[in-house]
Amino acid sequence: MKILCTFDKDSFRTQEGHRTHLRPNRKALGMQLSDLLTQPPLLVIELPNQWPTVSFFCLKILEQRDLEISAGKEIVKTDIQISVPDGCYGRVAPRSGLAAKSFIDVGAGVIDQDYRGNVGVVLFNFSETDFKVNKGDRIAQLICERIYIPQLCEKPSLDNTERGTGGFGSTGTN
Repeated sequence: MKILCTFDKDSFRTQEGHRTHLRPNRKALGMQLSDLLTQPPLLVIELPNQWPTVSFFCLKILEQRDLEISAGKEIVKTDIQISVPDGCYGRVAPRSGLAAKSFIDVGAGVIDQDYRGNVGVVLFNFSETDFKVNKGDRIAQLICERIYIPQLCEKPSLDNTERGTGGFGSTGTN
C-alpha cells in the first residue's frame, strides 16, 4: 500500500487525514515514528501490512523520479533526510527481488546517527543492459537497527579458537 503521509508521535497520518497506528510489536523496540524524523516531512513511503517480527522495522525507499541505471554503479539521491534515534544506525539494504531478477544490488548503506544530508542509495547494475526505474518503484529498504558499541581495550593476544585464523571458505561449504 503506497500512501502520502507525515510522521506523528506514534502513527502515520495520510494526506486524507487517516491515521495508521503502530503495531504493538513495533512499540516493543522502544522507538516511536517520531524518533525517525524526516525532512521534508511529507514523503511517499510504503507501509507493510504487518511487521513480521518484533525486531523488524523497515521502510521501503521509493524512487521519486524516472531514471536509468547503466551497467556499473550509480548513486541515487532519495531526497529524504532522517534523524536516526540514539543507539541506532540506519541501514540502506537491497531488495532481494531486484537482485535475483534484475541483477540490481545495493552497496555501502550505513546512515550514521549524526548524518543530516540527502540519503543516497548506491545501486550496482551487474547486468549488461540499462535498468529502468520508474517513479514510485521500490529501490531499497531503510532498516533502523540498534547498535552496540563495545568498550575497546588493547590485549597482547587473542584467545585461541577452533577456527583460528582461517578465513574465506576455511569452514567448508556445507
